[in-house]
Amino acid sequence: MGKTFGFNPQAEAEKKELEATRSRMAQNIPANGYFDQKKVLPGKLQISSLQQMNIDELAGRLQQQNLITTDYSGLSEDQIGRQLTANDKPVYAIGPGVLLPYFEMRERDGQLVIFGGMNQAEKREIGVVSSVGLQPVAAVRDRVQLYLAAATLMGGPFKVMGRNQPIEHDEPFTITVQLAYEKKH
Repeated sequence: MGKTFGFNPQAEAEKKELEATRSRMAQNIPANGYFDQKKVLPGKLQISSLQQMNIDELAGRLQQQNLITTDYSGLSEDQIGRQLTANDKPVYAIGPGVLLPYFEMRERDGQLVIFGGMNQAEKREIGVVSSVGLQPVAAVRDRVQLYLAAATLMGGPFKVMGRNQPIEHDEPFTITVQLAYEKKH
């Protein structure tokens, strides 16, 4: 009946899902720009206790500003249970991670220091890059130029499958980074 009047409910639903996907993708393009994913590697951070305090403070501010929610993406306990059973991976309250509103990388004393925050005015030191891909930073610095492509808040409260139902645990928030590279000439 819907097609008679030029309205296709399934097509409308698909259109809305496509728009939502595009919106999510647009939100996940870092302010630092878009890098060719073939030239982006995960970086590992060393995080001091002061840097961890900065990360925790940033996570709190993101929650206060409603930029992250710890509602398990709105999933019910049953949905979380099914997801845990299917994947056998923890389900995090903030989801798969949240791109920081502001992040930058600076060289200091031969180290690559990561800063993050709500904005440039409120940035704090949140870690030092120790490796890129599987290589220590020192081993690649003479061959490639590194750029900070993304800095993502991860961790916090999560659920795993207990004997009969999901049970909640907590871990510190942390930061993961993605580094783009260009070969030096």
